Amino acid sequence: ISDEKKKEAKARMELEELIKVAQGMVKKCKLDTTKTEPTERLSQCSTAISNCSDQLDNATKSCEELATKLHRCRLKRRMRESSIKKVLDKLDAVENKIDVMFIMDASSSMRSYIRSAKKTIRKIVEKIK
Repeated sequence: ISDEKKKEAKARMELEELIKVAQGMVKKCKLDTTKTEPTERLSQCSTAISNCSDQLDNATKSCEELATKLHRCRLKRRMRESSIKKVLDKLDAVENKIDVMFIMDASSSMRSYIRSAKKTIRKIVEKIK
């Protein structure tokens, strides 16, 4: 999020700078209407302000999307922590009855290893019995 905030701040600064330039151009145009150059510059500046404003909108949307994703991740983490706590509470209830316990990472990154791990655990359990 900090990168997005930096982009947004940079876009805001650029927009403010362009607004100042545009305001200066407007003053010059009011003072001297016989020259066409200030009008062309004003048009260019107006286009640049519009582009910068679009960039600012995009940066703001990106920042909001990242904040939403972060919120979802935090909720998922809390749900996992809650599930783990429930399992640990159940284990505390049967603490003296367990001689061996296997804990396994069952996340998607371990998917290819889970089947093999289960087979190995079953073999160990059979040998212990």
